Amino acid sequence: MKGSWKDLFAFNKRERNGILVLISLIIFLLIIQVLMPLFVVYPVFDNSEKVKSYLAILKQDSVMESERVIFEKNKIFAAKRKRNQNQYSKKYNRAIEKKSPMVWDPISFDPNNAKIETWERFSLSRKQATSILNYVFKGGVFKVKGDVSKMYVVDKQLYAKMKPFILLPDSLVKIDGNLSYKNKGFSIDTLVIELNQTDTTQLKKLKGIGSYYARQIIFYRDKLGGYYAIEQLYEIERMRTETVQKILPFIKVDKNRVKKIKINSYSAPEMVRHPYITWNMAIGIQDYRDFTRKFKSTHQLVEIGLLNEEIYSKLVPYLEL
Repeated sequence: MKGSWKDLFAFNKRERNGILVLISLIIFLLIIQVLMPLFVVYPVFDNSEKVKSYLAILKQDSVMESERVIFEKNKIFAAKRKRNQNQYSKKYNRAIEKKSPMVWDPISFDPNNAKIETWERFSLSRKQATSILNYVFKGGVFKVKGDVSKMYVVDKQLYAKMKPFILLPDSLVKIDGNLSYKNKGFSIDTLVIELNQTDTTQLKKLKGIGSYYARQIIFYRDKLGGYYAIEQLYEIERMRTETVQKILPFIKVDKNRVKKIKINSYSAPEMVRHPYITWNMAIGIQDYRDFTRKFKSTHQLVEIGLLNEEIYSKLVPYLEL
């Protein structure tokens, strides 16, 4: 198509009038948009107190919802723990009730520290052995061999067979106000060393205990917070069984000197210092106590599944509310 580019902008009179009207409308609308805010007055409402009140309610609702969520989670956690513990308790009770075979496989032992398996070696049932351990856990002490015969599960015939294997003296006498052994098996009278208040100097007087073992005994005692059973000496690193057996007749422990762990107030870092408590156990105790409720008894640790019976039996002498 022929023609100049100027032909593209060539309008007749009617088209020019239409364009002029359109431009005028556009300019008018722009002016209205600019001037409108100057003539319209918007009301200002002072609702600052209502806003603050509303925000406070929202904040309170948020806190309550968070607490509710935490409570529900802890409730589910406790229920799960309790369910698992019930299953464990049933298995444990069945194991306790199950009678072990009556065998005679004696070994030398200290009745104050003997385990269930040790008593079973002397033809005692699991139930009978458990009754003796309960006596010891409640504070009972065997001082001389004859004390074993006082247990109702040990008759005279059984005691006569057990007596040669019991690592205790036949009797005790007082010399200058101190308890000393009078026993056919020992050639001299000797003082008994109490592990929870002794020092390395006294320990080194024991046969087989040098500077290293003496330091280790004191070091482990401080970590535990005190010994509640002589058997705990076996837990010391590199401690030989024969060494402990040699010194058994010459040592004792005062359970009243054991330092307690307050489970309703101690923090996790404080509890985990004890060698029997892992970090997960300490955190579990602290979280349950802080987010649910404080413990009413130490055995509640077992009931909610934070500890099993085996660990609890080792820890219970160190626990209090």
